[in-house]
Amino acid sequence: MIPVPLAGLGVLASVLLVVCLPLQLIGFVGGAVGWFLWLPMLVFEVTLALWLLIKGVAPPATRAGGP
Repeated sequence: MIPVPLAGLGVLASVLLVVCLPLQLIGFVGGAVGWFLWLPMLVFEVTLALWLLIKGVAPPATRAGGP
C-alpha cells in the first residue's frame, strides 16, 4: 500500500525512538538532541498522510458470486 522506502523510513524512525527514548529517560540523551529524535518520525507520518490522501488505497477485490 505504501512505497518500500517510506516503510523503511518508518521502521528506521521507530527503531531510533525505541533505542533512544529509554536513554533519554535515564539522562544520557537530553536537550535539543531529544527533540531531533522525533524528526524522522515526523517526516514519515506527514509523508504517509499525504501519500494516502493523494494516492489512496485500492479497495479490496470482491469475489464473483456474492459478497
